[in-house]
Amino acid sequence: MTHELSPAAAEPEGTLVLCSGRCGSTIVADLLAESPRTLPILELLYAHFQDGVPEGTVTGAEFWALLNRPWRALNTVVGLGRVPAEVRYRIEDPANPPTLSALLGFTLPAISDDPEGLLGTLGAIVQEFPAGPVGAHYRRLFASLCELTGGERWVEKSAGSVLYIRELLPMFPQARIVHLVRDCVDVALSMSRHPMFQLAELRHELLQRMGADPYAAGYTAPDEAPDPEVERLLPGRLDAAALDERAASEEPLIRLVVMQAVMARHAEEALAARPSDRVLRMRYEDLLDRPQEELARLARFLELPDGEEWARRSAPRIRRPQRTGTELEPRQRNLLKSVYRSVLNAPANAMDWTSAAHAF
Repeated sequence: MTHELSPAAAEPEGTLVLCSGRCGSTIVADLLAESPRTLPILELLYAHFQDGVPEGTVTGAEFWALLNRPWRALNTVVGLGRVPAEVRYRIEDPANPPTLSALLGFTLPAISDDPEGLLGTLGAIVQEFPAGPVGAHYRRLFASLCELTGGERWVEKSAGSVLYIRELLPMFPQARIVHLVRDCVDVALSMSRHPMFQLAELRHELLQRMGADPYAAGYTAPDEAPDPEVERLLPGRLDAAALDERAASEEPLIRLVVMQAVMARHAEEALAARPSDRVLRMRYEDLLDRPQEELARLARFLELPDGEEWARRSAPRIRRPQRTGTELEPRQRNLLKSVYRSVLNAPANAMDWTSAAHAF
């Protein structure tokens, strides 16, 4: 029997927080979750599109399998002992971590103290969804989560989600869009210290050197042995030290800046067609400098019922990140900004930047 949504929950208000990552989206989503009847949906969409966006008609059972697919990149870094701070699932034994999907690792623990129980309840509902396009399934999933938890609105945020903005906007035609950005060099530096982005950058290099991503689903190893320098970076051989040694070196930072520039191109092209009253652009630097003012602007955009009070009590939670001791010389910073501008302003057919960036 197909699960029927109540009329009140059928069309909850929805907001996509689109960003490159490392620009304050987590604290924004966490603060929004404290506004009454606001449901946070964390790190869900980006994880599902790593092997392509499903096309055509998808059954409820097929969609449920997609939601529960292990996130290989996440499980790789967790297995190296580098659990991202954003993971909400409680890992009881770090020496023997569970295999996690984005749904179980991030999304459900941010909603419920019993994520496994909610997973079971949700599975019984989702697998009965009528067959349809994947976008309709996501909208129905978010509506179901709101109904189960008493939410009147949802806010989805995924680090890196802006890379898929062209696919996401048609899936959520009524959603409000918050586009959060930050200085490209500061983002690259922060990414270079984060295990998920460290692995993403490494995967991009391997794609360039091998012609394939060994961390992608369905990868088949070639018959010939890889170069020893490449071999130590492959699944099963990679260790945390290999990730760390890449942090803040110039070549990885350049790749991370290229990724951001491609995202920025995608965002500007896609958002230009969205009604202006459904799009809010925010800068991380402004959020740090004027937290209450920027949060109040966000609250008005989302029409939060307690917006001004929410902004007032939330503002002290916005704190400047601690310095890590990693500083770039002016020459390096200027180089990275120059690369960013070059990709951002290059002719559309100058280089296949999109394919390069999708390795992330």
